[in-house]
Order: sequence, then structure tokens, then C-alpha cells
Amino acid sequence: MGPHFAGPDHQRSGKTEAGTSGGVTVDNSSAEMHTTIYSISESPKQKGLIWVGTDDGNLQLTRDGGKTWTNVVGNIPGLPKNSWVNWVQASNFNPGTAYAAFDRHTFGDMEPYVFKTTDYGKTWTPLVTPQDPKSVRGYAHVIKEDLVKPDLLFLGTEFGLWVSIDGGKAGHNLKATISPPLPYAIWRFNRATTNLFWRPTAAGSGY
Repeated sequence: MGPHFAGPDHQRSGKTEAGTSGGVTVDNSSAEMHTTIYSISESPKQKGLIWVGTDDGNLQLTRDGGKTWTNVVGNIPGLPKNSWVNWVQASNFNPGTAYAAFDRHTFGDMEPYVFKTTDYGKTWTPLVTPQDPKSVRGYAHVIKEDLVKPDLLFLGTEFGLWVSIDGGKAGHNLKATISPPLPYAIWRFNRATTNLFWRPTAAGSGY
């Protein structure tokens, strides 16, 4: 992890989540333990600004290169506690802006939870939620901001790849773009060509 992550734990360190599973034969693969950092994003606009999301429900921010951290997950409206932070991304344009996608399918909740902040996590705007899904289906794996147009967003969910041309505000601009409905993880943007590379989460092919 490097020196950025020195200091207190970023996760909840729950004893029940970090225990041994299995019966006669222990079957731990580490995936079931939780209490681990799952997503990291360093700001391209502000030195020392790093976002960290954990799989036990914490969303942490440092603005001084890891010396101090603030857990901002409590500022997100309508987000149930202990939601898996599937993805967090610092904006390519504004240092105070970031996007976060949460996954609650292990709780039996298959709905999408996607949020945006423009003030370093002090307040959050819901982009996609169970109350306002904007035609999006499936829990969210990843949200990506375009390298050229800040209002162009790509959202990969369990049931497809979605796009918004207005920052996720208008529901009619958020629509499925790929068929068949498969879980999609957006890989990366090519900075030279601004092409988007993506792939199904459970398959090896890429596009």
C-alpha cells in the first residue's frame, strides 16, 4: 500500500466478519473475511487527495497524502449501513468531486446505489438509487467519468452497461447500451485516444 495508508484502520475491523468459515475443513479464501480496502482512487487534480472504499462500508478521504483521514460515508443520504464500496473515483476535472458505487447484493438487495459529491464528501447527490433508478437495473459495479466531458458518465451494473450525457441528472439520458444483459466492469480509458475499454465481470473478453 505504501506510506499513504499508515495509521488507523480504514475498515470497521469487525470480529464477526473476519472469523474462520467452514466446518471440519476450513474453507477461507479471504474473500469472505471483509474488513478490507476494496477501491482506491488518487486525484489527478490535487496532490495528496486519495479516496478509499472498503468492503464493510467505510468511505475514507485524505487530503494530506495519508496523514489524516475522514470517514464520509455517514454523509451519504439513504445509504444503508455496511454497504460494500464497489467503486470510488476521484474526478478528472474537479478536486472536490468524486463518484461512489455501492453493492448490497450480499444483503439480498439487488438495487443500484450511486452517488456524487462536489465538496470533498461533505454532501452527496444521489445519481441512481432504489427510489430513483432512472431505468438502471442491477447493483452497481463501477462508475466512470469521461476524460474529456465531465457530464459523460459510464455505469457498469450486474445487468448491463449504462451511459449518461448530463451527469446522471435526467432519467431519459440513462439507458442500457449493451446486449445481452451481463455484469459489466469498466476497465479504463485510453488517455491518448479517450477510448473506453470494458469487459464483462465474469468473462475474459474485452471491448
